[in-house]
Amino acid sequence: MDASEEDLIGTIEHAVTEMDRALGKKMSAMVISGSATPPRRNVKTQESPQFLTSRVLVVPMVRTLGYTDVTLSYRELEHAPGLVIAITAANHPLKEASENLIRTMKAEDANLGVATDGIRWVLAERYGRWPKVVCMSDLRPYYVEALDRDRFRTAVQEDRRNLHLFSSLFSKRPQDEGCPQGGSSGDPTAMSATTEE
Repeated sequence: MDASEEDLIGTIEHAVTEMDRALGKKMSAMVISGSATPPRRNVKTQESPQFLTSRVLVVPMVRTLGYTDVTLSYRELEHAPGLVIAITAANHPLKEASENLIRTMKAEDANLGVATDGIRWVLAERYGRWPKVVCMSDLRPYYVEALDRDRFRTAVQEDRRNLHLFSSLFSKRPQDEGCPQGGSSGDPTAMSATTEE
């Protein structure tokens, strides 16, 4: 079942609040807008950038998408039943995380995986013998909208079509169901078929 718009927006708004708490309002806004990465020093919660990203941005969103069994850890890889998650700190390039994801999916014979910095999400799925990237989604406009609403009480609402597409592609699906946009031919289809930055 796809995550609802209200649940996704609620998760994003909660993440903005947590980023403010961990980084302060100014640095949080810089990270959310994409103009900075989480600093290694001066994190009020004493977390590494990677763990902060995992705790605040990734794990809550993965749970909202229906993977309720995901656990928070200090590793670059998370596992939920039926899903491998490769995580990099917010605003870091996704290339290394995507490559790590594909390697892990091959080694573990996993069918589904996600590489993410908590804001940009890459979905990989096994087609035949090999996993490959099938789509990418960028949630930054929705984070910026939530940030604007928090700071200024008003915000221009982003078009919700991409949020609904994100939900339909990344939400947990029954075991026998494949990628909603993919076909039996194994051709990647969806928002984007590349992980190039």
